[in-house]
Amino acid sequence: MDPGFIKRYKVALDSFLSGTGEAAREQAYELGRGALEQGLGLMGLLALHRQVAAGRPAASGPAGLEFLSEVAAPLEMELRGYQEANRSLRQMNELLESRVEQRTKSLKQAEERFFQSQKLEGIGRLAGGVAHDFNNLLTVINGYAELALEGLTPGEPLYENLHDIAKAGGRAAALTRQLLAFSRKQLISPRSVDLNALVEDMRKMLQRLIQEDVRLDFIPGEGLGTILADPGQVEQIIMNLAVNARDAMPLGGTLTLETSVLQLDADSLKAHPDCQPGAYVLLSVSDTGSGMDAQTQARLFEPFFTTKEPGQGTGLGLATVYGIVRQSGGLIWVYSEPGRGSSFKVYFPRVDAPAEAPAAAQDWGEAPQGTERVLVVEDDEDVRKLTCSVLVRAGYPVIEAASPEQALQRVDDQAPPRLLVTDLVMPQMNGRELAQRLLQRLPGLRVLYLSGYAGGAAAAQGMLEPGCDFLEKPYAPAELARKVREILDRGEQP
Repeated sequence: MDPGFIKRYKVALDSFLSGTGEAAREQAYELGRGALEQGLGLMGLLALHRQVAAGRPAASGPAGLEFLSEVAAPLEMELRGYQEANRSLRQMNELLESRVEQRTKSLKQAEERFFQSQKLEGIGRLAGGVAHDFNNLLTVINGYAELALEGLTPGEPLYENLHDIAKAGGRAAALTRQLLAFSRKQLISPRSVDLNALVEDMRKMLQRLIQEDVRLDFIPGEGLGTILADPGQVEQIIMNLAVNARDAMPLGGTLTLETSVLQLDADSLKAHPDCQPGAYVLLSVSDTGSGMDAQTQARLFEPFFTTKEPGQGTGLGLATVYGIVRQSGGLIWVYSEPGRGSSFKVYFPRVDAPAEAPAAAQDWGEAPQGTERVLVVEDDEDVRKLTCSVLVRAGYPVIEAASPEQALQRVDDQAPPRLLVTDLVMPQMNGRELAQRLLQRLPGLRVLYLSGYAGGAAAAQGMLEPGCDFLEKPYAPAELARKVREILDRGEQP
């Protein structure tokens, strides 16, 4: 510190202690304040005070304390204010860092969910393509097995062999339906469903399914409204989740089903851009079982992924659940920790329509015969031969074509058909385009579309208009014959 400053300060301080007036007091105060601001500190200020006050015992006491109080108190208040402000800034900075960390974590989780959703979409497209091609093979395998069984009686060796082939084909067809459900290409019949009533109706069956050592609790929510879904598929979701929960509790436990209604905003649905913000009905299926680690959860909905022993599961149960939920316009989320159980949360868009009663099953009876001419267009040779064989056996004259181009040519060369039975997906020209061209020539022609894809997927891709007649592969020969007769027995086609 400047020696000249110290000297001036001592003079001012001496004047103050001598009591020479208000001006000296103010000057001593200002110089003392300046000394503190320049870093002298309170102890240094007190030392200077003692030097000046030496020999002035009367003045060095109360007057010195008064001076120190007048000089130091305002500075101490400013210092406390600065410290308080600094403390507030630190707290605000810590809060900001915490919020940034939480936001970053939330964005990372949303990004992971988005990439997981994209991965599942890609796997779904692959699974749907595989199921479509496989359904052509199953149509031939199952169809000829059924035709061969018609000429045999139970007990014959060949009958038993063919029966086993038909059973295996049926199981294979069930697997392809699960793949189509995962890829959202399964034919569905949605209606407004009361989820509470549906779960209540399933309670007895679920209790038998999960066995006696697992307690079943159902907590229904109030004011759910309804959901727009295929009730059979919703039952499939619940059964698949219940079976998984049972397998995770080999020593027993509790399975809890709970429903509620809640609002999901745009932020909650960032990882699901095809889902709309609004009211959702939540179905929670929770167990007290073994739980899952993060690696298992990341692959949980992939087809054929399973943690069960060989022969204990196909790995399609949760893949099917995922596909059904997404096809219904909803989403599914799982929370689980090893040793702490799992909770699957299924969100369905809420609707306000009253619940609909289930449709009555149609009784087809025996497949009737017919004599109307039918044009069959199918690019798969084996499927085409089977289809033609079934129709010929039912009495129908058949025009056979391996492609749309060939079909257009043969229609010109032969008597006009009453019905077109065509594969929907073909190269160069699809079944719908072929039907449109034929209808220009034959306005009264009726059309039945066949495909390994489900009708809902075909309609979504613009290949099939709502209300068109459609038969999903693999179909049974009798089912094809009945469908053909049903179409031909209707009034004139619009």
